[in-house]
Amino acid sequence: MANQMDSASSLAEKLDGMEIEFADQNTAANLGSSSTPDRSTQTDSNHAVTSQLQTSQHSTSVLVRANDPPTLTSLEITDIVTFMNKYENYKRHLDNARRHGAGPSSYPQSVDTMIEPTLLDVSLDVHLDVSDRSSVTDQLLLKFLDEQRQSDTSSQIHMEDIVKSSLRINLNIKPRARITDLFRQMKCLIRDHNWSAMFDSALGKKQMIKFIIGALRPKRLRNLWMKRYRLCLHKFR
Repeated sequence: MANQMDSASSLAEKLDGMEIEFADQNTAANLGSSSTPDRSTQTDSNHAVTSQLQTSQHSTSVLVRANDPPTLTSLEITDIVTFMNKYENYKRHLDNARRHGAGPSSYPQSVDTMIEPTLLDVSLDVHLDVSDRSSVTDQLLLKFLDEQRQSDTSSQIHMEDIVKSSLRINLNIKPRARITDLFRQMKCLIRDHNWSAMFDSALGKKQMIKFIIGALRPKRLRNLWMKRYRLCLHKFR
């Protein structure tokens, strides 16, 4: 017990000595700083200017990346889907640019400027019967494009071939992530080929599971899950 108290006392003395030494150093530093210019204010000012420049450069960089509107050159369903996806990304990037202080120039261009001029004229004259170009709005054009996309069901007859050639398991990612990625790919195919109506029903959902299982690798795993799938179908008939 006496040894512990002596050790504690010795430690306290060392700490007191360190505090005294630290106080002396601070006093000397303060005395020295009184005879030299205050550099802390200048440093803070430099940091503020640097921060402003970095913020400005970042905003400009974000805006340059964002200000890249898509272009539509035909009413082919794949072109429309690609355009609509790029348009949503374009708007999202501009929203991000505005959050970083990009200013008024970060607002999206009107949709009519993104459609090839001749295609725009034909769409307005033939499909929409619009003679007054000043009445054309983004909402009108986007609705028209969405209707064109939904009305095209020509790829449904080739659905099985398209899925088999497009749905690919990614063996470079973890096993759990592979299944999620297959579902993601399947949803993209459904969206891009306007197959939503084909997969909304219970029968359609079963077909989607069958497609997912068909993309599994290796073959032994695929066969195992296909057997389970068929047993489930038979059990719940």
